[in-house]
Amino acid sequence: MPGQVSSASSPPVISSVQAYVKALLHCHKYPTQAVSGFLIGKRISATSNTNASSPASNSSAAATPTTVLGANAIPNFTANAISATNADGNNVNSSGSSSDEAECIFVADAVPLFHTIIMTDPHPMMTVAYAQVSSYARTKGLVLLGYYIANERTGDTAVCSLTENVLRMLHSRKSGVHEPLLWRIVSTPSGDSVDVRGAYYNSGSSSFTDAPSLTFGRWNSDTLSCETTEPKAAAVEAFENSMDALKQFQLVDFEDHLESVQLNYLDQTVSA
Repeated sequence: MPGQVSSASSPPVISSVQAYVKALLHCHKYPTQAVSGFLIGKRISATSNTNASSPASNSSAAATPTTVLGANAIPNFTANAISATNADGNNVNSSGSSSDEAECIFVADAVPLFHTIIMTDPHPMMTVAYAQVSSYARTKGLVLLGYYIANERTGDTAVCSLTENVLRMLHSRKSGVHEPLLWRIVSTPSGDSVDVRGAYYNSGSSSFTDAPSLTFGRWNSDTLSCETTEPKAAAVEAFENSMDALKQFQLVDFEDHLESVQLNYLDQTVSA
């Protein structure tokens, strides 16, 4: 049945405060309209650590400086545990085959796209947005992880067929290896709070697997690891401070870029 939710286990999701705040600001800039955007970041796997005794793994480890992880570092989610990726962001092991053993998803940034209509695939503008965001992500050493949506009705968690088409496109362009991540951003009936609900989409069964609750952290470029360093309260406070500073009105999405090409919707820093 399309859109059904599975209870199977799925990789945990760590988000940067930047990605969380930017997605919520996009929603609050257009509070009566449906909005959407791409999520970019890193897929982190412990596959290489489990194969540390193999010659290929040893040579890889030798090429990477040894680092000592801090107390907040996530065990095994280190540079030696990140599989090599091809141009589409698929993990590739030493034999050249793809692996879907992502033990952690790190969402580094959110890229706002649409606010006038719910865009779908196939559509020329979605194709252009995908190409631009994928290229931008590669320049940052990131990959396109998924999609976020916020419906126009308060409390609405439904995923329409247009959004499923986008997720199906993301799944197919990753050769079916990685299930795309979906953030559903839902406001409470009182309108005084919002919630981000994560899920992974499998196009083969047209089903969703709930992702664990978001945790917050950052990418440590010294240890090449993802660290859970931020409590949720800090992320919520950063969002509230950004709202107080009216930063939602400074946010640019892909539609704004189409109207004024000098506006940069890809590289934006909005959180403190």
